[in-house]
Amino acid sequence: MRLADILHGEAVELSAEGQSIRQFLAYARVSTDDQERAGLSIPAQLREMHECAQARGIAIVETFQEAESAFSEESRRPEFWRMIERAKRDPQITGILVHDHSRFYRDPYAGPQVKGELLAHGVRVYSATEPE
Repeated sequence: MRLADILHGEAVELSAEGQSIRQFLAYARVSTDDQERAGLSIPAQLREMHECAQARGIAIVETFQEAESAFSEESRRPEFWRMIERAKRDPQITGILVHDHSRFYRDPYAGPQVKGELLAHGVRVYSATEPE
């Protein structure tokens, strides 16, 4: 599979040298202009996630992104919740790739709860920049 296919979500052939390629969703979020200037822009996050995906044999089949702070109100993250629902209902999705775990969920109580719900559907959250 070519990187261009992964970047454009056109992951049709899901095998590389006889091995199954894992299908992931990608999520990028920036909440402040300061983060944008500090190198956490959405394009920078996506670039690192795609490099990680290519190195790990991951097909990113859909990308979700938001430029909104949702620290105090999670309803301000409609793309996040759309991604969560897609991950839970699509049995072919096995992971969600984020730049770093703080981009996924900052709340120390609710974040693990959402990750637990995803795990119940066979979906794990991975960081492109932080060790597992």
